[in-house]
Amino acid sequence: MKKYFKQFLFCAFFLSGFLAWGNAMAADYYVRADATGSNNGLDWTNAYTALPATLDRGDSGSTYYIADGNYGGYVFDTASAANDGIKAITIKKATVAAHGTETGWNDTYGDGQAVFQQPDDFSNSYRKFVFAIEVSYITIDGSVGSGSDIAAYGFKLLQHPSYGDVDNPSGYQTSFNLITLGQDVGERTSVVAGHKFLHLALIGSGHLSCVDSDPYVCRSDGINYNFSPSEGGEFNDLEIGHIYASGFKENISLLGGSDGSIHDCYFSDNVSGYDAHGQNINIDSLDNFNIYNNIFKDSNVFCIAAHIQRGIPITNTRVYNNIFDSMTAGSTRCIASMTADSDVIWGMEVYNNTFINIDAIPVLVQTITDVAANKSYVYNNLFYGCNGVPLTNAGGSPGAIVHDYNAYIYSTGYTAATHNQVDDDGADPFVDLANSDYAIDITADTANDAHVINTGLTLTSPYDIDYIGTERPAGAGFDIGAYEYVGASDVIAPASPTGLSVS
Repeated sequence: MKKYFKQFLFCAFFLSGFLAWGNAMAADYYVRADATGSNNGLDWTNAYTALPATLDRGDSGSTYYIADGNYGGYVFDTASAANDGIKAITIKKATVAAHGTETGWNDTYGDGQAVFQQPDDFSNSYRKFVFAIEVSYITIDGSVGSGSDIAAYGFKLLQHPSYGDVDNPSGYQTSFNLITLGQDVGERTSVVAGHKFLHLALIGSGHLSCVDSDPYVCRSDGINYNFSPSEGGEFNDLEIGHIYASGFKENISLLGGSDGSIHDCYFSDNVSGYDAHGQNINIDSLDNFNIYNNIFKDSNVFCIAAHIQRGIPITNTRVYNNIFDSMTAGSTRCIASMTADSDVIWGMEVYNNTFINIDAIPVLVQTITDVAANKSYVYNNLFYGCNGVPLTNAGGSPGAIVHDYNAYIYSTGYTAATHNQVDDDGADPFVDLANSDYAIDITADTANDAHVINTGLTLTSPYDIDYIGTERPAGAGFDIGAYEYVGASDVIAPASPTGLSVS
């Protein structure tokens, strides 16, 4: 009996110690703009009114829950968030369903948006960013929101209204990046890792004509990483997901990093200005990146532009399950090396994307020194209503792009290949193209859809999952385009103009 009693005491002691240890590991804090308690951040009644000057990483990371309201910008640096390289700090939108403690909680704190915009009196870099991040393992997560409905996102980031004003010093009329690393904080030679940006609506100012005696470029980015590997700087392990971005020259610009993904984002209306053409995504000197499940709507000049400013070719890039819907007048390229520099991008794989009304070169890698070793591949892509869509790497190295198993519906200028599918009757194969439902509807035009269903090349992971998570192949083979046809379940609008999609 004493033996079992001792065992009971030991188990109870161990369990209580384990629970205490687990609680000590968890560090949750609370931020509410209109809180009036003691402002120690320990519950909703006593919440911080803004992110505190020093952030705690806890024993194994920490979460700062943010209530609805209006907030200013923040610098994540060694003073505010010591860079231990392990424990993540998460800035997370509180929702009715998930908000940490119940103490002081009211559902009205979590049924709307938290809006971040630089205030007038912010002295660090004069309104030139909302979040500047100089340390590792930072997550900014709006918790909810996906697609084209701006109001559905938990976090919304805005440029300061004075951006581009002529009464600002010239250096502050340009290069405003809502989330920035390396560009304006002198950190391009540092090494950071473990950043996540999820469920954010990033709203730019659109085209602005900046003037300060002479016209000059008025550029801005939604997310800008600018690192220099040749000087020892780089970023690693980056995830950008469920982002809405519109009104920037570059909605996302990434220079000098490896191991990352851009997925499930909605990019709309990037802009061009004086001597600054638009790019929905700019990539430069990256390795091992996946760009998938995104919608590019009304791209200006480039959907995805590749550069080699940092002197290192872009390698192991996979572009799949994306939807490229329309490009504005004067646009020239969709996924392409921007300049004629040699060896900008090696071995890119462009698979199972859907291109709609693209009057531009869809894929271009230009000059490749060793074509046999570094050629790119373009398979299983659906082109509808596209004009002048050669995939021959026009003007660049012959044979640098291998293309086949693509479908050209009501399109012109395509390049002949052994397994191409072609139909010119004008009918589209989509469920409801007018309302941005890009899924395949086999009942709309059976003859047309026959060119898409089961006609693609069978590929391995990660290409065996389609835009909405259906396993490929659902039938006898891979379908061509971003969707695998499985019947009625395909009738889902991923990002409708009215914005019904929330994840």
